[in-house]
Amino acid sequence: AGKDFLARIGGDEFALVIRNYTQPSFLDEVIREIHSRIRQSIRVSDQDLNVSASVGICHFPGDCHESEELLRGAEAAMYHAKRQGGDRSTLFDSEIQMTARSRFALESELRETLRTNGLDVFYQPIMDRAGTQLESAEALVRWQHPQRGWLSPIEFLDVARSAGLMYELGACVLKNVCAHWREARDRNTPLPTISVNLSAEQILVPELPELVKEICGSQGMPVSALQFEVTEDSIQGDFSVIGRVLEQLVHAGAELAIDDFGTGYSSLSRLKSLPFSRIKIDRSFINNLPDDENDCAITLSIIGLARGLGLSVVAEGVESEAHESWLFEKGCDYLQGYRYSKPLPYPEFIKRYFSE
Repeated sequence: AGKDFLARIGGDEFALVIRNYTQPSFLDEVIREIHSRIRQSIRVSDQDLNVSASVGICHFPGDCHESEELLRGAEAAMYHAKRQGGDRSTLFDSEIQMTARSRFALESELRETLRTNGLDVFYQPIMDRAGTQLESAEALVRWQHPQRGWLSPIEFLDVARSAGLMYELGACVLKNVCAHWREARDRNTPLPTISVNLSAEQILVPELPELVKEICGSQGMPVSALQFEVTEDSIQGDFSVIGRVLEQLVHAGAELAIDDFGTGYSSLSRLKSLPFSRIKIDRSFINNLPDDENDCAITLSIIGLARGLGLSVVAEGVESEAHESWLFEKGCDYLQGYRYSKPLPYPEFIKRYFSE
């Protein structure tokens, strides 16, 4: 009757406001209908695509007293549904309320940490194909929370994403990397190329290249000292914007790498149209080398694809001598993983690789 609202609130998240229903069974029927409709296959380019939905439900009044609490409560219930395996619905309750309060507190604390540039950056070495020489290093964000101690990215990146903080978070990481580069240069310890991850949220902002040049310039660091990594899935947005942003980063001097290759969705036509120079093979294909024939075949095909496109290849998740020797034999260019080092705080990274 024109009294309900449906809105996209970001990414793949939608909010549905249903007003003036009186029977709980009516809401159950609506949820069943949503799941039923979304589970229907979608045919695109002769391929059947199957989609599922995680639904969070919050009542007003009853579960909350303000409109903002209503949205946040439904979002908290949705995340709970996702953690339970997805493709289900979850009602907001007291347990979820506790989780939601913790999450909202973390979001507030993260905002303050970003405002004061308080995140940390660790570095994981990327080695040459023999695993003996340092070639570059990947910068990885970490957060030392005053009460909770060290938090892994999986614990706070989801919060940053849902709160719309990924662009600010990326800028914070880059500021730290540039400060470390400047400090190392001032100590006559020139760092190798540093690889920095860019999120989908960052590469959809046309102003990103200018921000990168500004942050680098503040420390006297050339953009050519950086390599940027983007995942396959992150380049699925507006191609005209993404293409311009990545082209401008390369024009400024940076190199580009495709991260977690083989786990996302990307057309080869899109890959060849973007200025990448490196492919990083996801660790899930490296774990069972050389025993798993399928993983061997996939890894060889990625190496072959990279050769054909004139790209270099990095294998992530290298943990054993067997991994290393097989990849060396097959012509993989660079190796990264715990066989060489876990991600290290900047002082430890400098001490291990640049001390006399």
